[in-house]
Amino acid sequence: MYWDNINEQEKRIQKVIQNLKTESDIQDAWLSHTQHVVAFPFKAKVVESQEPDSIIQEGDVLNVHMLDFIDDKYGIIANSRLSRKKILIPLCELDAVALNEEGKNAIMDYATWFANR
Repeated sequence: MYWDNINEQEKRIQKVIQNLKTESDIQDAWLSHTQHVVAFPFKAKVVESQEPDSIIQEGDVLNVHMLDFIDDKYGIIANSRLSRKKILIPLCELDAVALNEEGKNAIMDYATWFANR
């Protein structure tokens, strides 16, 4: 991925992905970076619409406890809870509500990269 006229977010994204070539290596770099800068647990709002019969819906606020694994199709999967129900959800479908700026940036940067990969 090549970025022209890069802004601050793009500089942060470049710092994470550096010269990595494969999507697998880049996903691993994002997982490592995000786990390093994000303080768990944190609250996050679901920002993507879900299936109508899903137990979570857009706008719900989840408690994210950890990043669980990388899925080939959905990217980094967050291990979270809504009340007492365990929820696995793609990180790119969440927006941090209560997190420091560095952590919020890491999640937003990942979502931007994931949407444009």
